Amino acid sequence: MSKLVVIALLLLGSTVARAQTTPEEYGAAFYDVGRQRYAASNFEDALDEFELGFARSHEPAFLVNIGQCLRGLDRIDEAAMAYKEFLDLREGDSRLRAEVWEALDELLAQLEGRLFRVARSAIFLRAYLDSGIGAPAERAAAAQTHKELIARLIKVDDTLTLGLGRVHLLQLPDPRSLVYAPSRAGRDLATRTTP
Repeated sequence: MSKLVVIALLLLGSTVARAQTTPEEYGAAFYDVGRQRYAASNFEDALDEFELGFARSHEPAFLVNIGQCLRGLDRIDEAAMAYKEFLDLREGDSRLRAEVWEALDELLAQLEGRLFRVARSAIFLRAYLDSGIGAPAERAAAAQTHKELIARLIKVDDTLTLGLGRVHLLQLPDPRSLVYAPSRAGRDLATRTTP
């Protein structure tokens, strides 16, 4: 008897889902589930719901929710792009748009700081590789890490500078201000201070 109830509920659920044919109805269903998952700090599942809702309804407000989920997942470059996409659509009231601009500015400041640290690490790795110090396996691992860091920097910087219309988002540190300084362990890098 309970198997029939489950089957009936499944059939009823699929019939209800098919009956929701307008984009607004699809969007509302995905929004409700996404909101519940977001409130439970289940950002990954909430993101899935909001992305599905946006794909079905094309409601611009979903982009703000997508950005918030990405922010909760610490994927701030993607969150910035979601906010930017929302702002480009010129939808929403002035208060919401102002809040999204403010959130975008905060994310860009965080992102630039992170990118600077990654760029600096890439420079330190390059200095290590150029020094000739280290075992072949260590140098191979450092070379691979350096390659990955540079690829990530280029991808994020290109995405944001092109997508956000900024002339230059990432300012790399001047390599001349960084110097390889062997410590007692022989592998530490230090920043040269200039007066």
